Amino acid sequence: MMIRDKLFQKLQALSLVRGMDPQFLVSIKSLSDDDFTFLAESVDDSDYSVQEWLIALDEFWKWNRAAGMQYKPRFQIEYLNCCVQGSIQGGGKLVSLADLFLDYANVYGVSGPT
Repeated sequence: MMIRDKLFQKLQALSLVRGMDPQFLVSIKSLSDDDFTFLAESVDDSDYSVQEWLIALDEFWKWNRAAGMQYKPRFQIEYLNCCVQGSIQGGGKLVSLADLFLDYANVYGVSGPT
């Protein structure tokens, strides 16, 4: 089974527990090959698990919807990478990636390609 398929299976199982929006699932499943590779590399390069990344992306999705925005998946992954890098410079992993995203979004805002 391909890594992409394994990731999506994990996401489907996680979505049942978290009640994720089906459109979020579609957005992850339809990532371009480049964006999927970027996500996989981002997970590998961080101290956060793939599950934590998926939960953070789901939080970003919900935040998008509440703000009336629709940022592209690549930008969302890039933004989460910035959050991870900022936490490393600030002393390391202390909170979940989803909480880190929400903190950054509230303090610094979010702007990028939609």
